Amino acid sequence: MSKLIELESSRSDFHAHANIVQEDYSHAAPFFYNPRGILAHRVRSLFMLENQFGRWWIIEYWCGNSGRSYDIQEDLLFDPGERLVCKRCEDMATQKGKPSSSTLAGRHVCTGVCRPVNVCCPNESN
Repeated sequence: MSKLIELESSRSDFHAHANIVQEDYSHAAPFFYNPRGILAHRVRSLFMLENQFGRWWIIEYWCGNSGRSYDIQEDLLFDPGERLVCKRCEDMATQKGKPSSSTLAGRHVCTGVCRPVNVCCPNESN
C-alpha cells in the first residue's frame, strides 16, 4: 500500500527568520527511519528548510521527537519492513484518531521501545 497520509501542522516555525526558507508539506509517507536510530517513527509533520548552505528536511514524530534528513526520498517509508515502530508514536497517533501502523502498512506491524540499560554496574543505579 503506497498511500500518502495527511500531516498535522508543524510545531516549529522558521518563517520569520530572514535567512531561512521553510516549506511545509501537507502529505507524506507515514513512516520515517533515521539510519542513526533504532526505531521507525510515525510522521506527524514534515517541512524543508533552506539557507545559503543547502537544504534539509525536519520530520516531527508523533512521540514528540524529531529527526533530520538530507535524503527524504530514502528515509520516508510506506512500510517499516522488519523495523519496530515507536510505541509512543503509535499510541499518540491512534489516540488522535489516526489509523494504526498495521492499517497503514496493510499487514501486522510490531511496535517497540528503547530503554537505557546500565551495563557496567548492572546491580547499581546512578
